[in-house]
Amino acid sequence: MKKHMVMFSGGKDSTAMLLRLIEEGRPIDEVIMADLGMEFPEMYDHVTQVEEFTGLKITRIHLDKPFQAYLLVHFKGKGKRITEEKIIRDIYVNTEIGYSFPDMGNRWCTGLKKQIIKQYMRRQYAEHDIIEYHGIASNEAARTSKNADGRQIIRPLLEWGMTEKDTLQYCYDHGFDWGGLYRNLKRVSCWCCPLKSMAELEFLYNNYPDKWQTLKAWEESTYRTFKPGTTLVDLERKFSDSTEQGNLFRVA
Repeated sequence: MKKHMVMFSGGKDSTAMLLRLIEEGRPIDEVIMADLGMEFPEMYDHVTQVEEFTGLKITRIHLDKPFQAYLLVHFKGKGKRITEEKIIRDIYVNTEIGYSFPDMGNRWCTGLKKQIIKQYMRRQYAEHDIIEYHGIASNEAARTSKNADGRQIIRPLLEWGMTEKDTLQYCYDHGFDWGGLYRNLKRVSCWCCPLKSMAELEFLYNNYPDKWQTLKAWEESTYRTFKPGTTLVDLERKFSDSTEQGNLFRVA
C-alpha cells in the first residue's frame, strides 16, 4: 500500500508545497516535521497556524535528548566503541567532546533530522510503499542531484516551476508571514545556525538577546567558536558599535 508523506520544515518552500498539494487534491497521508527544538518562536506559531488552516495534524519528530546535549557532551562513536576507557579519555584528555557547532563540512544537525525521520518511517511504515514530497524550489534544482538512497521522491515545486520568490509570495497571499521573519532572514532555519550571514546574526543579537546569551554560554563550553576565526564576544562588540554608529548618524 502506498503512503504519501509531506516532508515539512515549516519554511516558505515546504509550506507553499503543502498548501498547493491540498488545493490540487493530491494524496497526503501524513505531514512530518523533524523538530530539534531550536526553531524561532514565530516558526512554532507558524506551524500551529498551518495546522489550523489546513486541518492537518503535523507530526513533529524529536531527538532522544536535547539538542545542546549533542552539541556539548555527546560521546561520538557507536556501540562497542563507547568503552569506559574512551569515556575517560574524552573527559580528561580529549577536549573535543560533543559535536560542537556545525559548519559546511559537518552539518551534523541536518544529519540528525534525516536520521530521526528515517527511524520514524521504519517504525510506522515498514510494510508500506513510501512516496515523499520534498519542497525543492525550481531555482534550487541542483539539490536534486543528491543521492535519494532508492527512495521515491516527488518534487512538486519543480513540477510547478515555483522559485523561492514564488513560494514566499504564495505563502504571503495565503496569510502566512512567520511574524515577519523573512523580512530579516533569508532562511528561517534554527535560530542557533552558524551558517547565518552576519546581517542575520546581527538581527538575532538585536532582537533575541536571550538566545544570543545562550549561544555565548555554549561557545564557552565547547571547543569550536560559533563562527571560524572570531568569537561571539567579538561579533557582539562589532554589532554594538554598528548600532551605536547608526544611532549617531540618525541623530546627526
